[in-house]
Amino acid sequence: MGRRNNVHEIVQGLDACVVPSLKEPLGLCALEAMAAGVPVAAARVGGLKEFVIPEETGLLFNPKVPAEIASSVARLISEPSLRETVIQNSRDMLEHKFSPTAITSRIENALQTVVANNRNRLEARTFGESVNSCAERNQLRMRSDNL
Repeated sequence: MGRRNNVHEIVQGLDACVVPSLKEPLGLCALEAMAAGVPVAAARVGGLKEFVIPEETGLLFNPKVPAEIASSVARLISEPSLRETVIQNSRDMLEHKFSPTAITSRIENALQTVVANNRNRLEARTFGESVNSCAERNQLRMRSDNL
């Protein structure tokens, strides 16, 4: 096929996306297929297990068992109600978890947590330093009083 600029159109024409990886940290291929409205059958590994929920957003299989792979693909192609359910749920999940608004919100929450934790540490350290400073001043006063 060579270099293509219309990959999204090609993906939309697929009957199913199969991701038989033995290791998969995220599963971007599966996410892109879901975004294109293509049902996903994926290996039960890594990041795929986080968003491919059996019977809801796709099907999972053991990547070392060819019969499971074949069965998953066959179900997505031959069971229209499962196929439509998976496609709709995948789109909903993508909108809920991966839309720019959802991602921005999670980043903002994470940053607010970091800022709050650092503020608390800074306040605790500043309070500790001021307590230490008071104690040091009191010790100096006591020494000068004793002279």
